[in-house]
Amino acid sequence: MKIEVRELAPDALDAAREFARRNLFARALLYATLEVPLLRERTHHWQATHRGRIVGVVGQVDDVFRHRAAPLAATLPGVAARLLERLERPASCLAPELLWRELEQAGARRSCEHLQMARLTRRPLPEPDRHVKRLDDPDELRAFLGAELTGLRCQLGPFFGVRDERGALTAAGGADFVSPELAQLAWIKSDGTRLARAIVVELVRELESSRRRVFRQGAHDDRAAIELYAELGFRGSRRLGSYELSP
Repeated sequence: MKIEVRELAPDALDAAREFARRNLFARALLYATLEVPLLRERTHHWQATHRGRIVGVVGQVDDVFRHRAAPLAATLPGVAARLLERLERPASCLAPELLWRELEQAGARRSCEHLQMARLTRRPLPEPDRHVKRLDDPDELRAFLGAELTGLRCQLGPFFGVRDERGALTAAGGADFVSPELAQLAWIKSDGTRLARAIVVELVRELESSRRRVFRQGAHDDRAAIELYAELGFRGSRRLGSYELSP
């Protein structure tokens, strides 16, 4: 089987987007690197083709995430391993469960497993909490949510928070990206479940639409988070793995 791997040409961008959309949630971050301008401008994409048809795409993102992220999707055996050869290492590759065995055979090491949960139907939400306010100070967000929240990541979606009587943040959260069809919730941190729920409710109200669905990815064994999202209409849909690629 002849597979051709090359850089994604500008005239192939629409075909690559269509490839990502065919399994949109499993390829959510890859789709975002093709669709969201800030990510697309900072991502180096490679495509794999067979008989003129795209059968795999990988994108290596620079300057946005703390680690060099590389979402990958492939539909034929051997394609994922061929795409890995093009990545600059070290890198962190995000891939659906279907590709785990091939990545491990190619020498990648799984560092963590994520459970993806999506809100596929627009169920009624609890009433919004009047204490939840929009946040826009990247330094404040980074100090509360952690150093991995780079300045560029703060630009990928809205953030909301709750302050105590002294004005200090006690809860915050936002979106890792927002596109016309998907929004990924992330960075939810709070002093208690009630505040975390209030942040998630505000984000869903802000981002969900008739066209756009919201989802989250988190540790597969974080029972408290899984129960919180399930109460708000999110359902577990698939597992994804983060794989480390050593130099």
